[in-house]
Amino acid sequence: MTTLEKNHKTALCSTIRTSRYSRKVVILLRDMSANLYKTDQEGVLVEMENVMEEELLNTFKEMLKDIDTSNPMETEQVLKSAIDYISNVEELSFIVPTHPGMDFVKRLYGWCAENINEEILLDFTTNRLMESGMIMIYKGHYYSYTLENLLDEYFQEHSLEKYFAVEEVMESTQDGE
Repeated sequence: MTTLEKNHKTALCSTIRTSRYSRKVVILLRDMSANLYKTDQEGVLVEMENVMEEELLNTFKEMLKDIDTSNPMETEQVLKSAIDYISNVEELSFIVPTHPGMDFVKRLYGWCAENINEEILLDFTTNRLMESGMIMIYKGHYYSYTLENLLDEYFQEHSLEKYFAVEEVMESTQDGE
């Protein structure tokens, strides 16, 4: 079986970005793979153009450019390698108060690819009880970026005791007058 090159793997991840979308892509690729022998190869490429978003389509065109697409067995190997890879790529989970928009997902994916792993997909779970922020779960570790935790950390670093002490001194001097 054909294995995907590193640049193709990172291109797939950066194009797909989320585990939810990856499941749709896998279904699409399985359907296309099943139809390889039922249609001519030009039909497969036309089908790709009809059903894939432009960014994903360009990624697959790049992956298929070095193979003989008139040979359904070669095309099938590439599609199956992509399916296997996408199905098993590492996921980084987030718990958020509402499902994020695509602009936020793109920025967050860019940060995760740069700081954690290029070959990763983001998985979002919504928790409407959260008021703000997010919780990141990676390799069994929880990282809370909720407003409550960020404020707690801030006030631990910037103690308000000195302000209360100043008020107490001011009150005692006013009482003594």
